[in-house]
Amino acid sequence: METELNNSLSEKDNKQHLLVTPEIQAYLQTTSKWATFLAILGFIGTILMTLCGLLMTVLGGTLSSLTNTPGNPIGTAILPFMGIFYLVIAFLYFLPSLYLFQFSEKTKKAINNNNQELLSIGLGKLKTTFKTLGIMTIVMIGLTIIGYGALIIFIVQSKMAL
Repeated sequence: METELNNSLSEKDNKQHLLVTPEIQAYLQTTSKWATFLAILGFIGTILMTLCGLLMTVLGGTLSSLTNTPGNPIGTAILPFMGIFYLVIAFLYFLPSLYLFQFSEKTKKAINNNNQELLSIGLGKLKTTFKTLGIMTIVMIGLTIIGYGALIIFIVQSKMAL
């Protein structure tokens, strides 16, 4: 009975204390470097999308007021809406990049200072990165299904109208 209790206690201790070996530290160090690189690319992409969105919004409004083409009622009038769409996408793109950057910085500091709490916070940021990307993926799959459903309904209704 006592040996079962000791085994159970030692299993609890093993579950509460993970050993971060030098090999694991090297993996985390390399991962954090790549995470920094990808986060910076994400920030650059966010800036470019924001600039394009602002440009479309401003120029689209100006162009739609300057050109009145009766053959093309939508024409440039859709550009401001596309610009707003780009701004929303830029914001959504910024979030995972920020979380990834925070993971990278916390993990680097944790490894350099041998700090368990910082490592825990850094890995929490990595979890948030993947959670955000997962939610965004689910939403995009849902919107794609709804979009294709609406397209099919539109095609069927237009065929029936003929």
